[in-house]
Amino acid sequence: MKKYVIVLFMFASFVVPISIISAKGKDKGYDLIAEVPKENIVLYAKKDDGLYRDFKIDFKGWIFTELFWINDTNPTYKPQLFYEDLNGDGNKELIVILTLWTGTELHVEEVHVFDYREEYGLTEVLIDNPIAIIKKNIKTKITPENAELVLNGDVFKYDTSFIESSYLSDDISFESIIHYRVINNQLIVESAALITQGTVIGDVIITYEYRGKMYQDKSIEFKLNPVNRPIYGPTKY
Repeated sequence: MKKYVIVLFMFASFVVPISIISAKGKDKGYDLIAEVPKENIVLYAKKDDGLYRDFKIDFKGWIFTELFWINDTNPTYKPQLFYEDLNGDGNKELIVILTLWTGTELHVEEVHVFDYREEYGLTEVLIDNPIAIIKKNIKTKITPENAELVLNGDVFKYDTSFIESSYLSDDISFESIIHYRVINNQLIVESAALITQGTVIGDVIITYEYRGKMYQDKSIEFKLNPVNRPIYGPTKY
């Protein structure tokens, strides 16, 4: 007899369910692009015009579909899978990190966190947008003399007097470089602060926690770089 799993939309829990099919096996045209072998978790997708699309997850034998994601097909930027207890409830969550766009002056990732329970299957939990967190907590401005960033009463200043004013942005921007990481059972996002198209002056680091039935900022800090650096990826601590 076939087994069926009913996936419920949990309004009260702020979770988003995804479709589930009680079938195993790899369909034609799908590539295996990430896995957690010890946990029997595999991520598949199809190549389409330089991007991976039409994702599906084989989660311990159950196939979850209707994942409308994209990811760069460059092997350097393949999706990352983690299976760790992010919220401290004793049950592990599935974390998927995708690279949406990447290039010389651009690298943007997005993250998806899924909770699994036998009674309702695999559901996606909401994560507060890092740019919204930054806009809410940080004040910024740029003048011909300085770029200024204020966080929690701390003022960070960066000398801009050596940069031609026409090259300076109207304000410090954070949208072009976004990296997610999972470290010690914590979800962390790092966003680079840019004052010109290719000049990074520091990094905002946000650590998430599970609160209010979603992942919200637990802490936010800024690391100022004393000299210009090109866009090269996440900061190494």
